[in-house]
Amino acid sequence: MDKPIIEGFKLSPQQKYIWSLQQIDRSLPNRVSWTVLIEGNLDFKSLEISLQTVINKYEILRTNYRCLSGMTIPLQVISDNIIPSIDYQDISSLNAQQQQEKIQLITSQLNQLGLDFAQDSLLYFSVIIISPIRHILAISLPTLDADTITINNLTQEISHYYAVGNQIEESEEEPLQYADIAEWQNETLEQEEAKLGIEYWQKFCDFNLFKQNLPLEKINNQEADFQPQCLNWELNL
Repeated sequence: MDKPIIEGFKLSPQQKYIWSLQQIDRSLPNRVSWTVLIEGNLDFKSLEISLQTVINKYEILRTNYRCLSGMTIPLQVISDNIIPSIDYQDISSLNAQQQQEKIQLITSQLNQLGLDFAQDSLLYFSVIIISPIRHILAISLPTLDADTITINNLTQEISHYYAVGNQIEESEEEPLQYADIAEWQNETLEQEEAKLGIEYWQKFCDFNLFKQNLPLEKINNQEADFQPQCLNWELNL
């Protein structure tokens, strides 16, 4: 029986670090989720086209992580064609209190979504209909794919393509893809010069300098546990 072939890219150093943490402690969060309030009339079809346009533009939104037997660190596997999965939930018939509770439940469920590595994409969208002129777009990505900058950039990209009628300007340049950045980082770290530099600074640096205490500093001898939190902030787009 032929062994399956996986074609992909190495994880970046940052992704490897996140992956290793999640393998040590399965309770650690594995998703980044956020919501966008949309006020005014919403053209659902145009929104869907906008989401598709952004997915087509950025490979990381079409990426999953797979490894063969014996591999401890997966590869980034990019799919060519991904149709966004959008869950529509109409809560317009509920009162204000019920709507708030429902929104909190939906966002909580987004944070608890698992990572199905058998799928082509791990990106998830939900559109919550509050009223004819108020909607919430909820977005969820693996922590391997996104950080706070990604949240801001992706939200702006979706908003931009929705505003321009989903037309891609001819002057747009091909964006730098994350897999290319990961390859560059790995190649840089694997170079002999980089290894020599790392060894030099490890020997040269006196790490005891980082262990000095400030005057009147309170010493906490208890080892703190990692406690994930939900952070809220507004993006002015």
